[in-house]
Amino acid sequence: MKSILIVEDETEIIEQFKINLDEHNLYFAQTAPEANNVLFDFQESPFDYIFLDHDLDINNTGKNGEGIDVANIIIRLSDFYNDTTVVIHSMNPVGADNMFKVIDRVKMRVIKLPYSWIVWNKWEFNL
Repeated sequence: MKSILIVEDETEIIEQFKINLDEHNLYFAQTAPEANNVLFDFQESPFDYIFLDHDLDINNTGKNGEGIDVANIIIRLSDFYNDTTVVIHSMNPVGADNMFKVIDRVKMRVIKLPYSWIVWNKWEFNL
């Protein structure tokens, strides 16, 4: 059983993650500030995986931040999360590329998968 943080703002996608990954310990953050709090709270027992979306402001309030903000938090905490795999699942290709570049700078394991590929292929972890 793995520990997984899912940073996602859309309720339907969150529910799909719950269904597909129900055998794992799941934690959720819907905004960059929430993700920041969770990442700092768990730095002593870091996540095995972080699923990261880019567009976290579904209501366009400007208050929720974006995935790039979370990516910057992850690299600031990379000493704690150096064994964590970051899975970028954003449907925003430019945002996904930018997050990938930020996280890859510290040589963490990071992969990009379109969310639709994860759902339709019921992506399994290589545990």
